Amino acid sequence: VCSSDLSTTEPLTGHVLLADDDEDLRTLFEMHLAALGLEVTAVVDGHEAVQAILARPYACIIMDMQMPVLDGYSAASAMRAGGYSGGILGLTANDAPELLERARVAGCNKVLTKPVTRTQLRAALVPLLELSAVKPAATKETAEHD
Repeated sequence: VCSSDLSTTEPLTGHVLLADDDEDLRTLFEMHLAALGLEVTAVVDGHEAVQAILARPYACIIMDMQMPVLDGYSAASAMRAGGYSGGILGLTANDAPELLERARVAGCNKVLTKPVTRTQLRAALVPLLELSAVKPAATKETAEHD
């Protein structure tokens, strides 16, 4: 995450779950997410991420796709299978098209390739945070009236 693209925009709101096994990247993402106005809970692998969403609701999940114990692909699939309908932002250092597609199939709404600027992070999070604000009934009504 680069901080050279600071902008003066409205702060984001919500509590996000961050899953990344790299301590330095986790710290950097926590700092930038807090600067965007978000509350952050951080975990070190996909297993902890799946356990965390069982314990409380999160507005969005930001998850590295390559982690030990349970990778981001398996964790996203487990979250979707468990009924999590909020936004999942996948993070990867590998932009191979088949891996980006694998992340989407697993349940990620969006995938960003590292390094990520704060502007890219914010742009990816805004629509994902809006997903958590929309109740399932409202989504069905909206779909029926469009």
